[in-house]
Amino acid sequence: MKRFVLFAALSLALIASGALADTVDQKVMVRGGWGTLHGQAINTAKADVETTYVLGGPDSFEGKFEDQFGNPDWQGWTSEDLTFSSDSFWQVSDFNAVNGVYSMWCGTDFNGDPGYGNGWNQNLVLTYTVPDPGANSTVQWSMTVQNDTEPAYDYTFLEVNKAGIWEVLQQYDGARILNPNETINFTPSDYTGSGGDQIQLRVRVNSDGGWSDEDGLWPTDGACQIDDILVTVDNGSGPVTVDDEDFEDQVSDNWIPVLDPGVGDYAALYTNLEDEDPCRTNFSAQAAFVDNGIVVPGTGGSLCTTWCYGPDGFIVNNTGGLMGPDFHIHNIIKSPVKPFPAGADAAYVTFDVYRHEELGAPGTWPGMFYEWFVRSVNTGDPADIESAAWQNRNFVQYGGPDYLRQREDVTDLLVQGRTHVQVGLTVYELGYNWGWIGTDGTPAPYFDNVAFVAYPFGGPGISTRDIDIANDSFPAAGDFDFTNLENNAIRFDMANNIAPNGQANDPGDSITVDIAAVRSGTQLVEYPKLVFRMKANPVFDGVRDLTGLNTVEIEPGIIEGWVYGDTTRNAQGAVIEDRWNFDLPDSGFFYPGDVIHYYIEAEDTDAGISTLPGDLDGFGNFDHDLSFDSDFIVRGLPTLFSASSGDHPSILFWNDFGDRGGENEWLFALQNLGFIEGVDYDLYYTNGPSSGVGNGLGGRATSALLDGYSTLLYTSGDLSTNLLANGDLENDPSQDLTVVTNWLNRGDKNAFMTGDDLVTGLLDAGALGQAFVNDYFNVNYVNNSVRSFIANQTAPLVKTIAGNGFIADVDEWIAYGGCLGINTFDAFEPNSGTTLIAEFTDPQGNGGAYPYAAATYYNNSSNNADVVLMAHDFMFLYNAPGWAPPAGFEGVAARAVVLDNILSVFGESPNPGGPGPVGVTPDAPLAVSNFPNPFNPQTTIKLNLPRAGEVSLKVFNVRGALVRTLVDGQMAAGEHSIIWDGKTDSGDQAASGVYFYETRANGEVKVNKMALVK
Repeated sequence: MKRFVLFAALSLALIASGALADTVDQKVMVRGGWGTLHGQAINTAKADVETTYVLGGPDSFEGKFEDQFGNPDWQGWTSEDLTFSSDSFWQVSDFNAVNGVYSMWCGTDFNGDPGYGNGWNQNLVLTYTVPDPGANSTVQWSMTVQNDTEPAYDYTFLEVNKAGIWEVLQQYDGARILNPNETINFTPSDYTGSGGDQIQLRVRVNSDGGWSDEDGLWPTDGACQIDDILVTVDNGSGPVTVDDEDFEDQVSDNWIPVLDPGVGDYAALYTNLEDEDPCRTNFSAQAAFVDNGIVVPGTGGSLCTTWCYGPDGFIVNNTGGLMGPDFHIHNIIKSPVKPFPAGADAAYVTFDVYRHEELGAPGTWPGMFYEWFVRSVNTGDPADIESAAWQNRNFVQYGGPDYLRQREDVTDLLVQGRTHVQVGLTVYELGYNWGWIGTDGTPAPYFDNVAFVAYPFGGPGISTRDIDIANDSFPAAGDFDFTNLENNAIRFDMANNIAPNGQANDPGDSITVDIAAVRSGTQLVEYPKLVFRMKANPVFDGVRDLTGLNTVEIEPGIIEGWVYGDTTRNAQGAVIEDRWNFDLPDSGFFYPGDVIHYYIEAEDTDAGISTLPGDLDGFGNFDHDLSFDSDFIVRGLPTLFSASSGDHPSILFWNDFGDRGGENEWLFALQNLGFIEGVDYDLYYTNGPSSGVGNGLGGRATSALLDGYSTLLYTSGDLSTNLLANGDLENDPSQDLTVVTNWLNRGDKNAFMTGDDLVTGLLDAGALGQAFVNDYFNVNYVNNSVRSFIANQTAPLVKTIAGNGFIADVDEWIAYGGCLGINTFDAFEPNSGTTLIAEFTDPQGNGGAYPYAAATYYNNSSNNADVVLMAHDFMFLYNAPGWAPPAGFEGVAARAVVLDNILSVFGESPNPGGPGPVGVTPDAPLAVSNFPNPFNPQTTIKLNLPRAGEVSLKVFNVRGALVRTLVDGQMAAGEHSIIWDGKTDSGDQAASGVYFYETRANGEVKVNKMALVK
C-alpha cells in the first residue's frame, strides 16, 4: 500500500530531544506522520561565516559511501549493533535498598543522578544443575521487587528457561513494590544447558530508546532493586534451598549478570540495489542492513517472502538474529566525527533514503523503521563524542516504496558552542510493540548521499511538531448553550493527546515549543512570547474576557495580544531543558466563529530575534485560509451567526490531510465557486493527521455539535488507516468514525468523501469500518490499488456515466497517480443499489472496459444520507487533455466544476442565478468573494455585511489605478450581489488580466483578486 507517511513516533519515549530511539508521553503512535516546524531568525547580520558542508557535499565522498572511482567505501563511517551491551548494570548496592541495607540494583549513575538508561537489556541469571535430570522438578521462587520504570514502555521481567526458550512469568512497569511467589513445574524435556540438566531463572530489565534517566525525561532511582530472594527446587527428594539471599554481605552468591550477544550488526555497502520505486533508482553504493547470512555469520540469512528484489532475495533480519525471536534488530551507522566551523550557529542534516515499510496488515509486515540522529560536544576533543547523547526529533520513519531526499534542521539539537559533530542513521524493528510481528519484510532501508551543513543564524533556534501546537476545535461542553453564552467556550489545546498510552482523549492544555539560544555565548533574554491576532465573532463579545492577555483592538473585531511562555516539566516535575509551553484561556476567551492567527517569538542576549513560523507574511490577514501558515491558524467551530440559535454554515470541509498538499485544490475550487469560509462553509483542519493522537474530528466534536451541518466534504489524501478510521484502531482515542456515523444517522445528511486509500483504511479499522463501507458506500472492495487491474495505468482517464445524476458538466478527467510519487487508488465495484458516477477507462480511453468505479453515489434510505465516494483524492482530479470549461465556468478547473455539480445536487450550489450559498445571515462577519473567477464577460461579487453602513467597492488594476467604482454609499445589512461586467468607469472594455477589488465597510477593509480572461 502506498502511503505518503514520513514520520511516526515510537513506543520509545518520543517527545523532544532524546537519546537513541526516543518516545512521547502518550507513546505508541505508529500511525504515520507529522512534521517538524522550524522558526527563522529575523536578523542574521551578526553571522560572520558562510554556509559550510561539514560532512558530504558535492566535492566529498564521505557521505556517498564510495571512492572517487565509484567503488564502495565507508569513508570513515562505522557501524554498531545497538542491541549489544558490553556493560552490566546489575550490582549489589546500598542505594535505595528495598529491604535492609543492601539490595541487588539495576542502575547506574548519570552525571551524579542515579537511574537506568535507554536501550537496556540487562540480564541477571540463576543457574542450578538438578541431581536427576530424568525426574520432574518443582521450583518455588519468591522475592521482593522494587520497580521504578517508565509505565507501558520499560519493564522488569521474571523469566524461566525451558528447553532453551525463555518464558515470561511476570512483568512489571511503573513505580511499585511487589512480592512475587512463583511455582514452576519442569519435566525432563524442559531442562536446559549443554547436558540438558539445568534450571535457569532470570530477572531481565528492558528499556526502549528514550525517556529514562539517561536523557532526563523519566527520572527514577534505577530500574529495580530485588531482595530477599528464596529459591527452592524439589527434584523428587523434597525441596532443596538453592538460593536464599538478602545481599547484606554485599555479595551475590548465585545471581550472575549475563551479557547478550546482540541481534547482530548487518550494516554493509552494496551497489546496484534493486527497489520498488517506479520513479527513481540508485545503482551507486548505498548502506543497507540486509541479512544475507554472511555479514553476520550464524543467522542463516533472512530470505524474502513477497519482496524479493534484495541482494540474492535476502531482506533485513526480522527474526531476532543471534538472540532469537524475542529480540529485534537495531543497527546504527555513524559518520566520522567532524569539526564544526567556528562562528556557525545553525545546521541541518540531509540524506537520501529508500524506504519500504508500508505497515500493512498486522501480523504480516514486521514494522521496520529508520531513524536519524546527531550528537555534538563543545570540549574541543573529538574523542568526547562517544559519551555524548544522540539527539533527534523522536520520530521513526517509514512508508514507501520510494526514494526520498530528507532534510532535518538540527540547530536546537546541538550543544551550544559545539566544536565537533557526528551523524547517525539507524534501522529499528519496532513494530512488535503494536502488533506488526510479521516476517514478510523487505531489504529497505538504504541510505546514501549524507550531508551535514552549517550556516549562519541570527537568533534563538525554535522548533516544534505540528501535533504539539493548537488544533481547530468545538465547544468543550459538547453541545451549545444559548442561555448562557459563556458556556460555549472553546479550549486552546494542542493537537496531541497526553493521556497515558492513548487510552483516553485528553488533549494537552497548552502547546509546547523547543526554544534554545543556539549562538555561542548567548542566552534567552526573557521568557518567549506567543503573539496572537484574533478575528472575534461579535456574537460573543458580551461574554469575552481578555484579562491578562495584553490585548489591543487594532480594528473593529480584530484583537491582538500576547502572553509569555513558561517552562515545561516532565511527569516527575523536573524541568525539560529548552522546552516551553504557551497557553490561552480555556474559558471566556475563544468561542465558535473566532479565528486565531499566532506565532512564537524569542530573543537572545545578542539582540537576535526568531519567530515560529519564520514567515509572518499574512499574519492577521483573515481573507483566506492560505493567507497565513495554516499550522498557526486555529478556528473555533462552528461559525455561529446568532446568539439565540445554532445557525451556521451548512457545509463542513474536513481537511484530514493537513499540511500534506491538497489545500490549494479544495480551497481554490470553493473560492472559484463563490463559497466563503466562515459564511458558506467551515473548515476543520487536522494537524498531523496520521499521528493518531486524537485530534481528528471525533476527538474535538460530537455528533450534536455537528448536527447543524448538512454537508460534509472530506479529504484523506492517501494516509489510509490513519484518518477517518481514527479511534476505531488501537492506540487512537479520537472516535472519528463513530462521530461521523452518528452524524449521518441523524438523517438528511450529504457527504462527498475522497481519498486514495479511503475504503482500504476503513476496512483496516475492523468491524466499524466494514459497517461504514457497507452502510454508506455500498461497494465491493477488491484491492488497495486499482493500477494492476487497469493495465498498470498510473494516470488513467476517467469518464463520467451519462445520466449519472450528479456530474453533468464534466465528461472526463485524469486521475493523476504518476511520479514524483506514485499514488494508489482503491479498486472497488458498486454493489446493487449504488450508482456508478464515473469509471476508469482502458489505455485508449474507452469506457466499459473495467468494472471498477472512479466515483459512486449511494443513498442510505434509512436516514436519507446521500454519499458520493471518489476512489482517488480530490486533489488528484486533473483536467483531461483539451478540457474546455462549460459556459459560466470560463477559466475554472474541472475539479471545481465537479465540486459544483455535486454540491448543486446536495442543494448547496452558489451558481449565479441559482440558490446561492446557504447559511448567510445578517449576523455573519463581513465576507467578500466573486464567482466565477477567472471570468468572462462578467463576474458577481458577493458581500455579506454584518451591519448597515457606508460601503465602498472599487476595482483596481495591478498598477493600483482605479478601474471601476461599483459601490459608494449606504448599504443594508445582509447579503448583496454586485455584478462587474468587465468595463471601466468610462464604459470601455477592460483588458484581460488580473484585477483587485477593495471593499471598505464599517472600518474593515477586504482586498480580493480576480482575473478577466478572453
